[in-house]
Amino acid sequence: MANTEVSRTRPCSSFLPVFPPELWNIIIEYLDDGATAQNLGRLAQACPALQAIIEPRLYNPVRLHNPESGARLARTIKSRPELAPLIRELRHKEDSGFGGNLHRYCTFYLMVSNLPNLEQIFMRKTIDPIETYQSADDEGLEEIYNVLHPALWWSSTPKHVAMPLKEYRKYTNSPVKDRILGSSASHLCPGVEFCESNQFIEYLLMETGIDWRELPRGLPSKGLSSLRVCHIGTHCDLTEISTRGRIPRVSSAIFQHSGLRKLCLTGCELKPSTEAMAENSTVLEELTVLNCLTTPVHLKDVLRVPKALKKFTIRTVMDPEESYWSYIDAAVLQESLEFLDYDLYWGDEEEADFSGIENLKHLTTTLSSLAGKECHELDIEDEQNLPQSLESLTLRLDEHKAWTNSVVYELVKSEKLPNLRRFTVEVPETMESLPSINGDKTNPSCLEICQEGNTWQDKFKEINVDLSMSPVPCPLEVPKYNLCSCECLEFYHRLPSHPHNDFRHPLEDEDSDWNPWVDDTEHDMDDQGIDDTIDQFENDMDDEIFD
Repeated sequence: MANTEVSRTRPCSSFLPVFPPELWNIIIEYLDDGATAQNLGRLAQACPALQAIIEPRLYNPVRLHNPESGARLARTIKSRPELAPLIRELRHKEDSGFGGNLHRYCTFYLMVSNLPNLEQIFMRKTIDPIETYQSADDEGLEEIYNVLHPALWWSSTPKHVAMPLKEYRKYTNSPVKDRILGSSASHLCPGVEFCESNQFIEYLLMETGIDWRELPRGLPSKGLSSLRVCHIGTHCDLTEISTRGRIPRVSSAIFQHSGLRKLCLTGCELKPSTEAMAENSTVLEELTVLNCLTTPVHLKDVLRVPKALKKFTIRTVMDPEESYWSYIDAAVLQESLEFLDYDLYWGDEEEADFSGIENLKHLTTTLSSLAGKECHELDIEDEQNLPQSLESLTLRLDEHKAWTNSVVYELVKSEKLPNLRRFTVEVPETMESLPSINGDKTNPSCLEICQEGNTWQDKFKEINVDLSMSPVPCPLEVPKYNLCSCECLEFYHRLPSHPHNDFRHPLEDEDSDWNPWVDDTEHDMDDQGIDDTIDQFENDMDDEIFD
């Protein structure tokens, strides 16, 4: 027993045990390349020397696989604040947003906002499906549910509430409005004081809006000043009925971050700024907008902010009241733009004109965007829509149009595209009834179409252009943007197998008058308004809903 007591109180050695340092480096490298960091974390607990070597690797970068791992990270940083400066990259694979353990999310986001050296953040919010009510009596029920949800322990569907509202009032022994405003709910839901009117979650990353000017109390005044790369948004393809009206709104203040160089937004609505944004005031070089709701007017305001934007990607739904040219005019504002990836789903009848972007070197777009939805093949006259500075052109075949190799060949040969050096055609694997250069063939496969197109490679080599025509999966994955592994959006929208191949707007539906382009002003609710809302909620809801 004496020996046991001595061994327990003996101080840990600061030297690496047994093996030489070179061998330890090999072991650490091997564990660091593993699928998870658990084994590396266990090794760091062996002695202080290994802990000092491993911790910088362990916390840079940090990859979280579920909300529970985010809660554990928040607890770790709270108990050991010296680890916070080590975190330079944070990836959250599954951000479930609202949930039964709201305080865990609040503590996690508060921890994120206090990481002084965080340079890269990748987060995606998962919008859980919610059943919508179609009857006129239940109109606005979802909005009331969203107001009450942060303070009540409810599940993701209104039909499966944890307990009746009256029972909940008796249980908490205080008005529900106090739970909403967070004045007396800290004993029931820790951290809810940071969720006043959902502002904390909206301003920080849960609602994908980082407002650097109006941060709530308790957050640093400079925000994440070291942030350089930011990928935030939701898993949303704008075609799911369950996401209708629940897409988060991103504050325009995120575009005014002074140090941000790369910004990617997915599945959200860009909220117009109430104040004029300073022009040429940021160092943003790359902006990606995927499946977001925005208007050309707001897009122009956003693109005026960076000093020298180099790369711009927009793949989203077009405002039905606007034209293709309105979006192109917004991109023309950036004279420094060199890379453009342009795809407006269910586009316009008219072709897009890219000739105004004089310094454009790389263009990626769909064939219907370049030639117009009603045009079935490219014309040699369409050369006026392409800038002469173009060095690389990538076309995605998104409709049953004739392939375009001969047209592009003539454009280069006639020196109308003198700088073009690479021409790429992407053909979706699921596309059917593609046209063939062989009149005897009917309905050739995607692979046959690519083989026929690649027969032009020798001709293109004569004019110093590399031709590549290859099949791509549908929906198309976007690994070149280094997004989250679960990022997979549908970019081919006119395929016969697509549910919206009738060119109907994805947010339109026969039984709904909801218009995503209407700027629904948020109304502040006073105490009486909240009481009236709750009373109306109790009257409208049937007891059968609360199982």
